[in-house]
Amino acid sequence: MSRIESALGILSERFAFCQTMPLDDFLTAALSLRKSGYRPVRFRPYGDGRNLQVAAVWTRDGRPWRISSGLTADQVRQHDVRHKQDKFIPVDVAGYVTTDAAGKPADRYAGVWVDNSADLGTWLYVGITADEEGEVHNKLKDEKLIPRTLHAMIGVDGRARYCGVWGRPPGTAVTGQTFGKMDQDADLDPIRDDPAFAEIMNAGHSDRRIATVWTSDAGYEAIPVYGVDPAAHDKKCRELVAQGYRPASWSVTRTTPDAPLTTASVWHRPLVTEETKDRLAERQPRAAIALVRMGKAEEVWPLLRHSADPRLRSFIVNWLNPLGADPKLIAWYQANSKVRAWTCGSLFPNDLGLFDMLGNVNEWCQDRGDAYGKTKKGLKYDTVHRASYISPHSGRVRRGGCYLYPSDIIRSAERSGYTPELHIVYLGFRPARTYP
Repeated sequence: MSRIESALGILSERFAFCQTMPLDDFLTAALSLRKSGYRPVRFRPYGDGRNLQVAAVWTRDGRPWRISSGLTADQVRQHDVRHKQDKFIPVDVAGYVTTDAAGKPADRYAGVWVDNSADLGTWLYVGITADEEGEVHNKLKDEKLIPRTLHAMIGVDGRARYCGVWGRPPGTAVTGQTFGKMDQDADLDPIRDDPAFAEIMNAGHSDRRIATVWTSDAGYEAIPVYGVDPAAHDKKCRELVAQGYRPASWSVTRTTPDAPLTTASVWHRPLVTEETKDRLAERQPRAAIALVRMGKAEEVWPLLRHSADPRLRSFIVNWLNPLGADPKLIAWYQANSKVRAWTCGSLFPNDLGLFDMLGNVNEWCQDRGDAYGKTKKGLKYDTVHRASYISPHSGRVRRGGCYLYPSDIIRSAERSGYTPELHIVYLGFRPARTYP
């Protein structure tokens, strides 16, 4: 745990990542994490002065894996042949520059393989040049394969070297591309001396190359983070973790020997369908109401907080009475009001600190009392009239229910339209003021 944290990483229950871990420490950490079911899915060594550091991502699925580093391109291909004979397929391959036994700069490569006998149609390429990349990609496309990972580096000869893993398509379109070649595009030669063009190129960090893979998979949403140093990257990544994202890919490098480290990562978060949200929201209230019936209502109040998705809160409020719990703790309604209004503030407030938003008396609202708008994906929505004229004869919305209503309609979404000239004892409004 401390080793990963000190390398500007995170070790969580389902995944882990690091950004600046020395290679030897990484290999030790990877073997230690193996015992707990963690598997490397991205293994990206990079040179940092005279040291070799590692940026890596783990998932926790307990599958057997193998890892290698310090290999030449030919050695990676030989390892891949042997691993496939043992039913291990490549997951990631990446290049980096280090020094060989003679102390000279040398291109070296690292790879990760995973046990998967059902997906042996996976292939890798390693250390190819830009001139070779097009031919290799065309051959892989002819085999009906798609890119899964892509990595680029500048080799000791000053040319870009590319590595990648391709496999059978999962039923979605996937494409791979390398960006940042404007400084090599012959069509732009006539304007290279224009100061405006130079300004655009400088702002776009033309010294950087970004190798990317896209997918049309609608099962998750993706966010890239790139172009920042590891410390800033770590802060942003912790924000993404808090939002439910998980790391999918990672790289760290220097664009020049004297430049600061710069990072790139991709984060995924599953997209949950509306039907799945409904099923989850229907299960949680049953457990919450059971807690209320057991006298542990204080554990339920946090679930009633305002949120962008009102399902859980609405289900709890609506099912308090049908499932045998007493909703009198949060609203005056038919069963507990004794057919009268009560002093505001007698029961618990909502999460915004407002009392009697449900039950007691209906609340007048500014909006006109029109019917709900057209459906969006099966959901109704309100049309808000921000600048509508208030007339005694035009209907206005009232919400929240009152002390005469049954529990199933004591909710903020329950609404109807009355004209403002109507005077009823269970219909009122909420005074408000702006502090000086």
